[in-house]
Amino acid sequence: MKQASVNDKSVNPQDLLVDSLEGIHLVDAGAGTGKTHTIIRRYNKLIDNGVKPEEILLITFTDVAATQMKEEVISKVTSDDVTITQLLEAPVMTFHALCTRLLKKAGGDAPGYMGVRDSLSTNFSVLDGGVFERELFRNFFSIFTAKNSSRHDGILKSINGDADSLLKIIKRLCNVGIFPSESGWLEDGLERLKGDFQEFVILTEAENIQ
Repeated sequence: MKQASVNDKSVNPQDLLVDSLEGIHLVDAGAGTGKTHTIIRRYNKLIDNGVKPEEILLITFTDVAATQMKEEVISKVTSDDVTITQLLEAPVMTFHALCTRLLKKAGGDAPGYMGVRDSLSTNFSVLDGGVFERELFRNFFSIFTAKNSSRHDGILKSINGDADSLLKIIKRLCNVGIFPSESGWLEDGLERLKGDFQEFVILTEAENIQ
């Protein structure tokens, strides 16, 4: 039988992906084109063909997307051959979660690959970037307050030591192009945030030449 081609106008590309369970497939699809729906259909197809949930890895970038996919798997996988427990424990997660799981399972010697003479305990925890950022800012704010209490007494009293709220304000300002610097506030940073789109396109096309 001649295999259907994605260029065949009579074939739905989603159906082609769902029915093609062998080999590697690269799908280029934008937002709202039904990627998650198609993935769940393909997941169902694999289950119907005897593949167990623990043997199927669904991986994505964000916690929101991973949660959505997990909910879709639990609610839409209809096979009588799998239990809800299997679906709850199925590897549907972010890249970070997968890497953490691998490190906990087999990462004891990982520090050695980075020149650190130590082993990694299985009860380690990974700090979120936001947590690390807040701790750095709290440390900076504490030092700044100690050095400038007399100079900025009124402002510091109005803040009342609330470093977290101050960090949120600074981040909101940065989002609109207003940055703190050693010489004062840089107020024309929005153009820097936008960058040079044409240069970006040229560099991207050069990197993607087959």
